[in-house]
Amino acid sequence: MGDDWANFLVAQVGASAALLGLLFVGMPLNLSAILAEPPLPRRAWLAMAQLLVVMLIAMVALIPHLPDRLRGGVIAGLGAVVFVSGHRIERILSRSRVAHPTKFLANLVLFECAVVPYLVAGSLLVLGLAGGPYWLAAGVIFSIAKAVVDAWVLLVEIKR
Repeated sequence: MGDDWANFLVAQVGASAALLGLLFVGMPLNLSAILAEPPLPRRAWLAMAQLLVVMLIAMVALIPHLPDRLRGGVIAGLGAVVFVSGHRIERILSRSRVAHPTKFLANLVLFECAVVPYLVAGSLLVLGLAGGPYWLAAGVIFSIAKAVVDAWVLLVEIKR
C-alpha cells in the first residue's frame, strides 16, 4: 500500500483506539444489565473485536517496506478470525429470545459488509492485484459502523 493511504490509516488507528477505549470505559456502567442478558456479552465482545481488528489491520498496513503479499496475508487472516468468530456469535444471537428477525438480518448484513472486504482486500494484496486498499477502506468504515451500532445497544438501548 502506498503512502497515499497513510493519512487514512493513521486516522483509523486513532479512531478505532479511541472508540475501543470509550467502549471499555462505558461498558462497566451497564455491566450488570449486560451480564443479565445472555446474548449481550457476546455482542460486547464482537463490538470490541471489530474495533480491535480495524486498529490492528491499519497498524499492519502502515508498517513500512512490508511486502504486499505478507500484508495481505495478515489482513486476510485477521479478517478470517473475526469472520468465523463473528458468525458464531451472530448465530447464537439469532437463537436468543430477544432476537427480532428483521433486526437480526440487518445486523448480519452490516457484519458481512464489515468483514468480507478484509478477506477480499487481503486476497487482492496477496495476488498483487489492484483494488485492495479500497476494499480495506470499505471494511474499516463498515466495521466502525457495526461496532458503533453494537455499542449503542450496549450503552443506550439496554436502558430502555
